[in-house]
Amino acid sequence: MAQTYKDPHSYLNESLVKRGKSGHYGVHLSHVTVVAESEADYGYRVSPSNFDLLSPFEGNYNNVEWMVLLVTLRSQLNDNQGAIVVGQTTYQFLPEGGHLSLNVFIPETSVETFDYEILSAQSILKGVAKFVGKIPTTIRFNLGLVFKSYGTMAEQGEVEEVEFSY
Repeated sequence: MAQTYKDPHSYLNESLVKRGKSGHYGVHLSHVTVVAESEADYGYRVSPSNFDLLSPFEGNYNNVEWMVLLVTLRSQLNDNQGAIVVGQTTYQFLPEGGHLSLNVFIPETSVETFDYEILSAQSILKGVAKFVGKIPTTIRFNLGLVFKSYGTMAEQGEVEEVEFSY
């Protein structure tokens, strides 16, 4: 039986609002893990053109590192894992039999841009899984630090702006 996960953006937002710590510009939370399904449509409003640049099958990443990763993952001799770093984000692919999952390590992100991270990881996992002949399963995001600005929280009614007079 497949496990059903909560919408990753909502889960991250709720975790940040409940357990986050206040700072000068917003709320932050460290060491957060969020799980997403590779095939789920969460209804995020992010243009696909925003995350096509991270696809290993676009010209920007048609390099030796991606080729080695894809060949390693396609090997049918054993379940070879592989990882690649893009910017500060590490993508670790974990094959298990006919399935492929993905761990994404992001040192710092914001709740406002997390939809983009989810959609780009889904795109990457589906593309790699198709190439190596496996079924994409889940994506586990390991986030070092997540933050949300007070301005965004006020817009969403999570905090109330109060002016103090001296």
